[in-house]
Amino acid sequence: MPRILLVDDNNTGRRAVHKFLSRLGYDVFSVPNLKEALVEAKTSSFDLLITDKNLGGWRRGVRPLLDYMQEERPGVPVLLASGEDGRQAQKELYCHGFFRKSSGSERLAAVVSELCPLS
Repeated sequence: MPRILLVDDNNTGRRAVHKFLSRLGYDVFSVPNLKEALVEAKTSSFDLLITDKNLGGWRRGVRPLLDYMQEERPGVPVLLASGEDGRQAQKELYCHGFFRKSSGSERLAAVVSELCPLS
């Protein structure tokens, strides 16, 4: 079963996505902030990272996590999620896909399935 690390500082949104992806058949573990995400990225095994683009309270946002993934775990796909338009984010930040949060669960399932197939 593919394992997903989910990072989002919005508790309600993180719980909803966690539950949704778990129902699809993924093994999901989630963290609420950049500090915990960096610890998990360095110590845990996972097949896909899904992270909110704008993690509150951090001056550089999600960039330290993306820099770590690019340098140390380039084989693990990274999916950025945000309420913003994804075109600029994909140009500026290391990621393999972008999910606009308002796109809905069907679109999320399709993007995740493309980056991290269940079988």
